[in-house]
Amino acid sequence: MSNVLLEIEQLATSGASISSDAPSYFSAYFGKQLQEGRGQSEPIRALHIDRDPEIFRDIVRHLQGYYVPIRSPEHFAYLFADAQLFQLPKLISRLFESEIFMAIGSRSFQIPRDLFSAPGDSPNYFTIGFAVFFSSPDEVFPGLKREGLLRPPSITPPEVTNRSGDIFSELLHLLRGYPVEIRNETHRAALLRDCRYYHLRGLEQKLICHKISYNSSREREEIMLRIEDIKPSGLNFALDSSDKMLGFVTYARPFNDDTGRELILEISNEHVIVSSVTLTATFKEDTKKRVAAIAKLIFGKLSSANGTTPRKLTPSLVGQLYNPTLEPTLRVIVDDDTDVVLDGRTWGAPPSEHMHLEFENPMQGPRPLKRRRTSLDGPGTADTWTIKKGLWKLQILEFPDNKVELMMKAIKLDALSGENGRNQARTFLP
Repeated sequence: MSNVLLEIEQLATSGASISSDAPSYFSAYFGKQLQEGRGQSEPIRALHIDRDPEIFRDIVRHLQGYYVPIRSPEHFAYLFADAQLFQLPKLISRLFESEIFMAIGSRSFQIPRDLFSAPGDSPNYFTIGFAVFFSSPDEVFPGLKREGLLRPPSITPPEVTNRSGDIFSELLHLLRGYPVEIRNETHRAALLRDCRYYHLRGLEQKLICHKISYNSSREREEIMLRIEDIKPSGLNFALDSSDKMLGFVTYARPFNDDTGRELILEISNEHVIVSSVTLTATFKEDTKKRVAAIAKLIFGKLSSANGTTPRKLTPSLVGQLYNPTLEPTLRVIVDDDTDVVLDGRTWGAPPSEHMHLEFENPMQGPRPLKRRRTSLDGPGTADTWTIKKGLWKLQILEFPDNKVELMMKAIKLDALSGENGRNQARTFLP
């Protein structure tokens, strides 16, 4: 193919360059003229193009074999639109497989696709959203025929206006494997909120507030999480022994942990109400639904495990048959290992004939717990405790009639015994 003229500020290129990315609009235009005998008796007509000169210079450079770097999300969108208009398959394929270009807030980002290779981080807002913006190499202008198309429709550069570019920059830093200092819980909440917005599920699980530690006395690892951060897929149970059902609930963070650790739940906002007489707990607000969901899931797993045991185990709560439609009430275990602050003071309530605090051995029945004695008129004698904040382990115990029960073992409690205790905790306005 002889030299041809692409007239857009008088840019000229060779037939070899035109052929470097063909078939295309250019090869079809000039190839038709050559088939008609032009170039011998008549000169080949120049192609007049009404497009942006700067973008077209990049297209000519691509045809000449140069690598064209992308300068911004706008540059990517305009170059992609013209690559589609001129039907350049190699340029389209290269752009489609290139980095993701996105403006977030007031900042522009160039995001490598392999940055989302960690489990749970793909597909996400960018891999799906970018594909929606630019579809595929075969169809970018759905419903439009590219043949005879005078100009492509306007493509808005990908942009997320309602998110912070600074927060996303920190998320990219984390995705690259670098640590980011969590300054406070407000900062963590902002990172988590945008993780969920962008659907970065694996990164979200790394960022949730948690603590992993090794309990040397129990010889197992523990993980502490807030109940609102629990995902059902991470819950399971483990048995302490094989001859009877006596175990505990475990948790493995989805996409991050290969094995489960003994779960310690943190429940706050006064969502747990404990009867200090019957030692049972009821729940308020969203915690009620979350506890019910945990009980349902654990009992479902226990029922599935029944097939490997010679006896039939019956799920129950506080001795009664488990009914998933009723609000959950769980038995509470408080023992000498529990750290209790009641009404701002360390608790040491005396045992009473009405207060059976722990089933130390479910086969032998209840036994009152010995605690440090205080005056009967002192704190610790109220019938109901409101738990401002508590740490709990979920234990699984089997009773002699094959009933298996889910219980809450108190680890650390900050509780109020009534209005007097609440008023003691109040402070004056500054």
